[in-house]
Amino acid sequence: MKLDVIRNSHLGVLRDRGGVTIIELIVSLGVIGLLLALLLPAVQQAREAARRARCLSNLHQVGLATQSYVAQHGVFPANWGLPDFYFDGPGPLRGDMKEYSVFTLLLPHLDEPALFQAINFNLGITDPYWRPGRFGRSGLEANATVMSATLGVLLCPSDPAPLARRTGSSNYRANNGTDRSYISRDGPFLSTGGRPVRPASIRDGLSHTVAFSEKLRARPDRGRLDPRVHMLLADLGPGDSNDQWLAECANQPAETARYRAGAGLTWFISSLAQTNYNHLQEPNSPIPDCVPGGGLATPFGLFGARSNHPGGVHAAMCDGSARFVAQTIGRPVWRALGSRDGGEAINDGSY
Repeated sequence: MKLDVIRNSHLGVLRDRGGVTIIELIVSLGVIGLLLALLLPAVQQAREAARRARCLSNLHQVGLATQSYVAQHGVFPANWGLPDFYFDGPGPLRGDMKEYSVFTLLLPHLDEPALFQAINFNLGITDPYWRPGRFGRSGLEANATVMSATLGVLLCPSDPAPLARRTGSSNYRANNGTDRSYISRDGPFLSTGGRPVRPASIRDGLSHTVAFSEKLRARPDRGRLDPRVHMLLADLGPGDSNDQWLAECANQPAETARYRAGAGLTWFISSLAQTNYNHLQEPNSPIPDCVPGGGLATPFGLFGARSNHPGGVHAAMCDGSARFVAQTIGRPVWRALGSRDGGEAINDGSY
């Protein structure tokens, strides 16, 4: 008798227990959605912080490799023309150009001695994207295997570009100074006349002169055009000043604007399109990268530092240190950091 009472009481409890109502389910889903909405930004911020730290570490490694090169050779690596190019007076360059990038010379100091030994520096190379034709073709063919190598230290994890799977691309660029020419005149990697720069020639101070910064890699031609990564082909007056060029690039009519892709496709070649940039506009500028005319065989352009990091870009200084530079930095200060001997007074609180 007692057993039946106990059994019946349990059955009553089971019968009285109701299911989850629609309202309770909606409230539960709403709470879960609210929690996800609060957590996802925090997760994204944490991931970007990790990517940003990795990018800073990469540039620091490049900066230390540069210091190692300077300690061995007494000069900064040249970002164009070595080992044996020369000018014949004011005229054109004689022979094949040798547009070997800074990174080719830094390979032994980036733990890549085998790649360095595999390069045939005796042959001329030019950027085929900008100078199609026979010049430099032999060097490109002979060094094709090295050019295709992926160097993880030159890739920013915050830039998962569609072309990121393409081997040999790079996110980091050598400072070309405040000159819009492909041959630097006041940057740390080449002086007027094509001579390598000694540390003593960086009179503004090694810690106040940028050596490398970031740049987003190119996207394919198809799809939405992005002025941050595509190059604007603009009608630029050859005699206009740098600031006039910037104004002209900023005011190109959108309906007639023409762009090209192809920047940052290789770490091997030194050109404004591939491994160099200049300090004519502040980081992450809304003014697009800009080249004159048809964009072919041009030695000039406005190529600014750009990244996907919120608020600015990373930069490696000539003393080997690396830091984050806010995109709100004043243009005069950014230009001063780009020149090696401008004599500007810069304090660390200004950037």
